This record gives sequence, C-alpha cells and structure tokens, in this order.
Amino acid sequence: VAQSGKTTLIKQQIKARVESGVRAVLIVPEQASFNNERALQQLLGQSAAKAEVLSFSRLAERLLRQLGGRDRQPVTPAAQVFFMSVALDELADLLTVYGRHYRSRGFIEQTLSVVEECKNAGLSPERLSTFSQSMPTGSLREKLRELSLIFDAYEAILHRGSLSPQDVLDLAAERLAGSAVLKDADIFIDDFGGFTAPELSLI
Repeated sequence: VAQSGKTTLIKQQIKARVESGVRAVLIVPEQASFNNERALQQLLGQSAAKAEVLSFSRLAERLLRQLGGRDRQPVTPAAQVFFMSVALDELADLLTVYGRHYRSRGFIEQTLSVVEECKNAGLSPERLSTFSQSMPTGSLREKLRELSLIFDAYEAILHRGSLSPQDVLDLAAERLAGSAVLKDADIFIDDFGGFTAPELSLI
C-alpha cells in the first residue's frame, strides 16, 4: 500500500538480516532497480554486498544460468513480429474474421499485444479456445476462436528456439521448484502494484 511505510520497514528488515549474516534479495520492478540499489548501498555501507536488488526478469535469467534451461534464447521484438507474421500466413485460409487484416503491420502488432496480455494473465491458447466455445454463436465467439488459433500457431513457432519474457519466468519457476538455490536467502518484494501470472508462478 502506497505511503504506508512498507518500504521503510522492508529496508529495516533487510538491514537486520544482513547484520545477522543472512543474505537478502530484494525484488522490485526493473525501473526501480537503480534507486533501490543506491538506497541499500547507503543503508548498508560495506555490508551491501550481502544484499542484492533484482527484477523478476533478472532473477529468472540468473536462475536459468544456474539451474539450466537456456537452450532457447529470449525472443527479440523484431523476431516476435516475424514469428507472428509467419503464424498468420500459415493460418490465412482458416481466418474469416481476421482474413482481411492479417498482413497489416498494425494488426500484427495489435495481435502480439493481445497475446502478451493473455500470457500475463496465465491464459493459454487451449483455455482461450475453450472459452470461445462457451460463448453464444456470433462474431465475438468467432473472433475468440480465431485468436486462439493465432495464439497457438505463434507459440508453436516461437518455441522452436525462443522464449518470450513470460516463458522465461515460467521456466525459471519450474527449475526453482525443489532447488536449494535461494534457500540461504531471505526474499523481499516491494514497489509492485500487482503481479502477472508468470511473476506469481516464480513467487
């Protein structure tokens, strides 16, 4: 809760853990990393080496380096556009609602945005397809059905050799389960207004 003193309390607890010899990891949004690193440096002085500030993405990357799973590389924005273009081309004959738009750069980028929102919400192509089937017959049902086809085709192409940012978090969470990598550290989380489904899986 903003302005509740939570951040001050977390910093105090981190200081107490570090002074007692326990390693501390503070997870914050990427854009808040620098300010939190500087704040901990000022608070802990020479003991700052025992505390670390990470975003979820940086934590996931580190876990995959330590635990394995980096056989596929994180996808670039340009590659995402290309993969979506390929997926739409493959489905061209099956698309009725979106058939007129599938070559449009604007449609490709908009569809990528929708897919990202689905992944952040933990919604798979299969669940989206099932949900579409529960809708009354009409344009919305058909749009959702075609979107599930596009989503599924895009994921299949993506996963031939790449990982989305959401996939990186999910894979790190799988690798972390049962691992002792962070057993010797106290984990603190601050500055988030909410969490995506992949972030929750890593928590």
